[in-house]
Amino acid sequence: MRRMLHLAVLALLTIVLVPTSSADAANRYRAYVACGLTAAADPSHSCGIADDKAAFSQTRGAPVHYKVCVKSPNGTRLCAAKQDAPKGKLRHNAITSSQKGTHKVTWFVGGNLVKTWFFDVV
Repeated sequence: MRRMLHLAVLALLTIVLVPTSSADAANRYRAYVACGLTAAADPSHSCGIADDKAAFSQTRGAPVHYKVCVKSPNGTRLCAAKQDAPKGKLRHNAITSSQKGTHKVTWFVGGNLVKTWFFDVV
């Protein structure tokens, strides 16, 4: 009986103390796609085929390394791993796809998905 109580307390503490939910992660990182390569470019879900395109990211917490992946309409997936993200600094990775259609961009920190963004190339 006492062992069951200890296990129950341990399970409860584990649930309460493990802070990494996807909602928490999404709040600690800002990530979006824009039709441009500078910080002045606004987030967008649609870019022209001739537009510059970039995946932007910024950490609101501690500095991290992240991976960003782009899945093109034909299913090709390209990733840039171990990207440095100093706290508060906006970073970008150019997206070179010129395929028309919907692209899926995903950001990972510590192997965990922190953001997904869809955009169309028209």
